[in-house]
Amino acid sequence: ANGFLLAFAEGRRYSCGDHGWNDIVLKTSADGGVTWGPLRVVHGESGPAGNVTIGNPAPVWDARRKRVVLVASRNNKNVLVLTSGDRGASWSAARNITAQVMPPSWTWFASGPPGGVQTASGRLVVACDHYEPVAAAAAAA
Repeated sequence: ANGFLLAFAEGRRYSCGDHGWNDIVLKTSADGGVTWGPLRVVHGESGPAGNVTIGNPAPVWDARRKRVVLVASRNNKNVLVLTSGDRGASWSAARNITAQVMPPSWTWFASGPPGGVQTASGRLVVACDHYEPVAAAAAAA
């Protein structure tokens, strides 16, 4: 409606592989995509001690709180949430919500794609996929 766009991606620093030094990166446009600002890192954890895969960005607009909520995964084992109330200019620290949303039997997790939606009740819903070993799934049934 106002022409402001946010484009998220995985910034794969040293290779095109799914795992490695991967950060969540962002470009913004204030004119409906005619021009774009510089590429910025939203969140990354890799460094000299080793690579951490931060990937699968799944953004959703929270209209009630007037903020962007970004769900991502860490090494496909943890679920992270970051928020921005200023159109992506700054971001909260990543919060690990794995214990609240992922059963221990899941051995692999990926948020998105695509981004999420907000229901009429205000609930935020983000698409995800996961892997659960057959034996664990059968035991839980």
